[in-house]
Amino acid sequence: MTRLLTAIYENGVFRPLEDPGLEGHQKVTVEIMAEPEISPDDALAAWQRVYQSGKSRRSHSTVATSLPGQNDTLRHSAEARARL
Repeated sequence: MTRLLTAIYENGVFRPLEDPGLEGHQKVTVEIMAEPEISPDDALAAWQRVYQSGKSRRSHSTVATSLPGQNDTLRHSAEARARL
């Protein structure tokens, strides 16, 4: 059986955020995929830049905003900015 669960690691123990449906002392294999962390202030600042870019109605066809610590870039077309 394969199942994907979200868990929090604290005090040396993985604590699942939902019932894993396992019996006590059942052995499992764990694959760790850490979620990227971005502070709420950094996320808010990035979205405010997107909002301000759309609000200024620049003549550029695309506005790109990178979130700190991530390589992904959010792209918004002129049409998408117009809907803001």
